[in-house]
Amino acid sequence: MAKSFTAQVSDWVDDEAQPRLSWIIQSAVNKLVDEVTRGKEKGGLMPIDTRNLAKSLLASSSRAPSVIKGKTDFDNASTTELVILGHEAGDTLWLGFQAAYAARVNFGFTGTDSLGRSYNQTGAFFFESAAAKWPEFVMQAEKEIGDA
Repeated sequence: MAKSFTAQVSDWVDDEAQPRLSWIIQSAVNKLVDEVTRGKEKGGLMPIDTRNLAKSLLASSSRAPSVIKGKTDFDNASTTELVILGHEAGDTLWLGFQAAYAARVNFGFTGTDSLGRSYNQTGAFFFESAAAKWPEFVMQAEKEIGDA
């Protein structure tokens, strides 16, 4: 018996479109990661001192990354790349910074912290700025796969 039109379209989506859609999402997420961790010296918004904040960005397919208090040295780039590479369209992907000071640098902080240090730090808003470019990243990725 011949398959219905709906079944044929569904098969095409499974066989053809799903891998292409996964690649578009992976590429767009990589563009997001590049943008959110781009230092001010390269036209981004993230303040860079040791790159530790940028290296604390982690991707996860199982849960939102958590802050690790007291940890001062991160190197999550390889793990993040592998998680993004394994991401498939329709799955959930979380991105988060594990450095305890990430929120303070992103949103700013005025006041005294738990260690008694006083701050009047303006937020850099690097995460929101990069997230606002998500539609642009998706369009760029679509164009790249169309050109391939």
